[in-house]
Amino acid sequence: MVDALCYRPLAEIGNKTLADVYRFGQKEQRMIEEWAQGLAGVTDPGMVPERFLIGAARYALDNRLAGPDAIREAFYKELARR
Repeated sequence: MVDALCYRPLAEIGNKTLADVYRFGQKEQRMIEEWAQGLAGVTDPGMVPERFLIGAARYALDNRLAGPDAIREAFYKELARR
């Protein structure tokens, strides 16, 4: 299933794969970690792309950067800015 969804070219996106269109590497992981700090109230996260919000919230929770309630509140506040 993952192979079919992520690594096979799709005509709808110009015969590219989803892995080509939605890159995720070390740079994106660092961005998630930085935004996790922001969601936890440690820093100002700036504008977080929607696709990274869940990962940032999960990272903040897993690494106990803040309590679940604070992370949830920051997550929805950031989502509402859109």
